[in-house]
Amino acid sequence: MKRFVLVILLALAAASVPCTPSKPAVTIVYATANGKKFHSKSCRTIKKSKVEGIPLEEAIKKGLEPCKICKPSN
Repeated sequence: MKRFVLVILLALAAASVPCTPSKPAVTIVYATANGKKFHSKSCRTIKKSKVEGIPLEEAIKKGLEPCKICKPSN
């Protein structure tokens, strides 16, 4: 009987814990300071360039277009 009560109490405690939704993953893309395109980190066209990682949404808001070589938004 004690075991049954303990199981019920544990089940109630677990059910009362609020479920917090996880944050959606943010896609990071890379762009040079003066470039008009954004790239994936491994893109060959930016290998020797100084780049900054920015969220994909921010790159789009800045008017940057995806690189046709690495196709980072796929």
